[in-house]
Amino acid sequence: MARDHWSFLWWKAQDELGWNEKTEFHPYYADDPALKVFPVSERIVASAYTNAGRLMLVVLNDTDKTQKINVRLDLKKLKTKPGLTGHDAFDPGLTWQLDHSWQGELPPRGVRMIVFK
Repeated sequence: MARDHWSFLWWKAQDELGWNEKTEFHPYYADDPALKVFPVSERIVASAYTNAGRLMLVVLNDTDKTQKINVRLDLKKLKTKPGLTGHDAFDPGLTWQLDHSWQGELPPRGVRMIVFK
C-alpha cells in the first residue's frame, strides 16, 4: 500500500474512534497497563486509544515470524464494555467482538488496528 493510503486509513480509524481532546492513550509501556500481551516480548506490543466508550486497539508484531498473539484487556481501565464490534482498519473484512481478551495471528512486521464501537 502507498504511504498516502496508510495515512488515510489511520485518519479514518481516528475519525471512527472520535479523536479529540477526550481521547485517552493507553501505552504498551505503562507501569500499570490496561493491556497485557502474550507471548511476552519486547517486539510484540499493544496500545489502545479510548474515547466515549469506544476502543482502538493497535497490535504490532515486530518479529521475523508469524505470531499467535493474545492481548488481555482490562475493560474497566479502558472505560469500555464487552460486546462492541470491531474491524481492522487495514483489512475491514476482519471483525471481532470485544471481550476481556483479543486473539489473532500477525505476520512478521504485521500490525492490526481495530476500532471497536
